[in-house]
Amino acid sequence: KLCLQHEELMLKYLPVFARELEVGTELAVRSNVVVVMCDLCVRYTNTVTRYIPNISACLRDKEPIVREQTLIMLTNLLQ
Repeated sequence: KLCLQHEELMLKYLPVFARELEVGTELAVRSNVVVVMCDLCVRYTNTVTRYIPNISACLRDKEPIVREQTLIMLTNLLQ
């Protein structure tokens, strides 16, 4: 939520979020990071757009709940 209000925090932590999607082991964290990054994409479209491939890669996650959450969030972005 802080990143939505403070662009400098978003710029600092966005790469951390993206890395967590790639190497994170916690199901809940990956799922929440997908939601956070999609919310950031709405607010800071030009900055976060380059991370769409990182988010989309979660459609191949080993956990069904992460795949489902990713599909829902990406669908919402397209609407």
